[in-house]
Amino acid sequence: MNNNENNQEPVINFGNSINGNVNTQPQSTIQPNNQNITMQSLNNGQSMNIPPMNTPPMNTPPMNNETNFQVDEQKTKKNRKIIIIIVVIIVVIVLYWIFSFVLSMFSTTNMLDNTRKSAFMRDAQSYLSYAKNLVREDETNALFGKTTKYIPECINNNSKKINIELIPSSNSKSPFGGEYLSSSYVEVLAIKNNNNSCDYEYFIYLTDGEHSIGSSSSPIKENNLSVNDVK
Repeated sequence: MNNNENNQEPVINFGNSINGNVNTQPQSTIQPNNQNITMQSLNNGQSMNIPPMNTPPMNTPPMNNETNFQVDEQKTKKNRKIIIIIVVIIVVIVLYWIFSFVLSMFSTTNMLDNTRKSAFMRDAQSYLSYAKNLVREDETNALFGKTTKYIPECINNNSKKINIELIPSSNSKSPFGGEYLSSSYVEVLAIKNNNNSCDYEYFIYLTDGEHSIGSSSSPIKENNLSVNDVK
């Protein structure tokens, strides 16, 4: 086969004119897709070139079970991370509110406790103030030769205890809720001076059974009294 035969375009013949009759069965030769197709009509002797019809290939990759599984696994991991982040945020918020609530309760309790201790100390100061008034009245009675009940004999370091039941006070109830016990007292200590007269120092033991200032054997001196002495 020579080159002329290879390069010759195939011809589609639509009918032959035989004795004036048209053959309706065409004779055709179809070439590969990369070549043009020539159509020739024997009636008019003209040829027509038809361009090749090239169908573009489908680029969609085939989906298999393994690919679907990988896609689902990636989505599951992403959703799991999102859920973990949300849970962590919720836990942090809850812990923050719990910590704030506990801290607030602790601060409130301490504030209330300090307020009650301050009131307890003021009650002690009130009893000391009333005891001083009783001692002054006794000093006046002593000047007029009357009987005294609250001042000790003017001997150095001589003392006398005044039970709080004998001391008029506006507060007989502890700020912590209990009643002040009758074992509480104010102690008056006589200090003899150079004029052969006495000065007095005051000590207090005050308790409601649960909280106290000083103890029965070691009362607190008036000048040293503070909130920290409330136990």
